[in-house]
Amino acid sequence: MLLLDVYEMLPELKQKCLDYAAIARLLASVRTEMTPVEEWARLYWIIDECERDYEQMVMQFRLERKILFLIYHKMLAVKTTWLDYLANDFSKHAGSVCEETNEKETSALEEETNLWNTIMTNIKKMLVASH
Repeated sequence: MLLLDVYEMLPELKQKCLDYAAIARLLASVRTEMTPVEEWARLYWIIDECERDYEQMVMQFRLERKILFLIYHKMLAVKTTWLDYLANDFSKHAGSVCEETNEKETSALEEETNLWNTIMTNIKKMLVASH
């Protein structure tokens, strides 16, 4: 089940990445401190590569230790970078309109963190189960 759960989450991550790239493109001229579109695109392609590698396991319905180990390290790096980008882009000092907006941004960052924690926990469980 973990194999399929993570496989279903990867397209959602890729879409969110595209959404953040679109936001960065729209706000680039007004908020120059935001993460550039190219950085979001780079994360997108890493996730896409992981999804293709992951798909090999789904097609065979078998956990491959080497593939999982590579995916784990790539996704851990993406998670860290992704959350850093969001913290930077939507930080309180970045010029939110009001306190209510700050609360929504904090809540959104918590949701992203929870999503990433779920994905990484599932990958770790599969990695351990593959031994």
